[in-house]
Amino acid sequence: MATTDNYLRDASDGGRVPPQALEAERSVLGAMLLDGEAVGRALEVLDETAFYRLAHRQIFEAIVAVWEKKKDAVDVITVSETLRREGRFDAVGGATYLAGLLDSVATSSGVEYHARIVHEKSTLRKIIETCSTLVGRAYEDREEAAELLDEAEKAIFSISDSLLRKGFVKAKDLFGWMMGELEAQVEESLPANITDAERQELALAFDAVVEAVKEDRANPMALQDLQKMLRESLGSG
Repeated sequence: MATTDNYLRDASDGGRVPPQALEAERSVLGAMLLDGEAVGRALEVLDETAFYRLAHRQIFEAIVAVWEKKKDAVDVITVSETLRREGRFDAVGGATYLAGLLDSVATSSGVEYHARIVHEKSTLRKIIETCSTLVGRAYEDREEAAELLDEAEKAIFSISDSLLRKGFVKAKDLFGWMMGELEAQVEESLPANITDAERQELALAFDAVVEAVKEDRANPMALQDLQKMLRESLGSG
């Protein structure tokens, strides 16, 4: 029995559904099946890793594979044959699902708009994954603070560089969002019995680290103090 209920979830999402836009994903794929020129326009914005649903990622890969061989040969038949050769045809939903993608769009004119939505949701998932990983590694306390902070900056800049080069977002807006997400991760990890004084001390330390990163002169001792307070707070729970 064919199924399309296959998703790419982050193990660190705490049970919450990560940001995604399945209708936008369907619209992008439908436009690509409808018009070969839409494939090139979509590729200017995203790649297969931007898709949340695994079936959509695999269909995208099949479309691109056909398009790279012959740009005007993309249609439901050629893409179906490619998926069959790869043993993915039934897994993505078969002929019914592919036909549904094609029927979901009347024109390919909105492919860039929908591709940008897909790209944005993918970026949000990457930010969440990065912040979750950093918080987890800080709790483990197995690395030098300066080393961890350096990797944090590299991870942040790697995401922001892609967005900035494509004009998706302003640097200050992206930084603010990421710091907010990191702060939320820390907040969720604190014990229920933390005192107001401990919470205020933690907030001040966090703010100091954020300011240091913003000014590109991060203080390793500030991050060490933050890690220490986090460990002590968790230990007291």
